[in-house]
Formats: sequence, structure tokens, C-alpha cells
Amino acid sequence: MDSQGTDRPFCVGDEVVNDKQGWAAKVVEVDVKLNRIKLKQNASAWYDLDNTSFTVVRHAPVKAEYKPGDVVEFEYRGVICEGMMFINYCESYGVAFEWKDTYIWECTDAIVGGFRKIGHTEHKVGEGGGSCNDAINTAKAYFSPTFTGTYAERQEQWIEHHGIKVGSKVKVVRKFEEGADGSVCMAWDSTQAKAGKQGRTCYIRTIHNREIVLCSIKGETQGCGIFPYTVLEPA
Repeated sequence: MDSQGTDRPFCVGDEVVNDKQGWAAKVVEVDVKLNRIKLKQNASAWYDLDNTSFTVVRHAPVKAEYKPGDVVEFEYRGVICEGMMFINYCESYGVAFEWKDTYIWECTDAIVGGFRKIGHTEHKVGEGGGSCNDAINTAKAYFSPTFTGTYAERQEQWIEHHGIKVGSKVKVVRKFEEGADGSVCMAWDSTQAKAGKQGRTCYIRTIHNREIVLCSIKGETQGCGIFPYTVLEPA
């Protein structure tokens, strides 16, 4: 396996060197379950990684056609996953996706077998690329389960799914009608619209079972509006 001090599996496109004989080649196929690879110089033969040692000298780059917001399918630790592609503040590609009941960011160097684009979304939470946390929040929102039940029950599920609490930062992403979705929120009136609340980042001040009160500054006691959870996204 890779002897560069990491347990990262080989990826298609990696350039490797045979540790015993010193020759170099490029990986063209990876079989994670049987722990073997095929190389470009002899694409018909499998190399058993339990018996033959290779070192990765150059990791495969992410293809240029992928961009932040692309929804991709890939293999990770022997499991087929779906995630969302992002670039972090170091200009490094990574994928945010659900893994073992939590959402994580993983550098593309750790992904086996490359990527297959299955969609794209302009859906953004925060900037969705400035940090790993932004990317995780965006992917979590995109892949959220369908919430069911009364408005109060759905709001509770939404709060639990996103880990929302008093002080959490959220973004108002759309308008709503009075009593929207079974909430007790009043209509979005012209005063609120002119105040520029839509598209603005605010903080959770109070949570009631059929409404959420926001404030402009964290810890502020004066609310800046009452909203249903359906018009909010974590930021």
C-alpha cells in the first residue's frame, strides 16, 4: 500500500513506484474489496497489494470539470456514497457527505475510484466553500431527510437534524405567507421586505413550537422578525 505515512487507498490516476524494482506507472483501476490495482503499462494484469508494495509519488488531481456544488457519486472505504464537491480556503478540493451517521469533509485524495457527476445545485448554506464547516452544512441541508407530521413536529425534526439552538446563525432565504406551512407566523409585510431581511444572516433568539424568533446580533434581546423554519437555512 501507500507508504507515505497514510492509510489512504490508491485512486485511479495516482502515479506509483514499485518499491522493490523501482519502476513507475499510473493506476487505471482499483479493486478495494480484493485490495488490488491495475496499472497503465499492463492494464490486463492485477497487482495484489498484499504481496506487492507500491508508493504513491503523485496523487491523482480532481478533474477540472468538477466545481463547487456538483453532486457526485464515489467509493469511500468500500462503500458507494453521494456527496457534494467543494473547494476550501486552501484551494483544495474535497467532498462533504454523510458517513456513519454524521457529515464529514474528506479531501479527494482519500476517495477511491474517482467521481461520477450525478447532479449540480446552486443551493448554498453560508458560502459553501470558505471552510469545511460551510461545506458540511451545505451538504447536510441538501441531503436532508423529508420531515413529516404537524408543523411543530417538522420544526422539531429540522432543529434536531441541523443542531439548531438559541444563538445559532441562520439565513432567511425566501418570503412566506401568513400561517405558512401550519406555523403561526404573520405574513411577510412590506416593512420587513424593505428592511432587507430576505437573504440576510441572523441569529436564533427564541424557539417556540410553531415559530422561530430571530435577532440581528447574537445575544440581542430585541427580535428582528418571526419566521417559520421553512424559510431558514443554517449559515
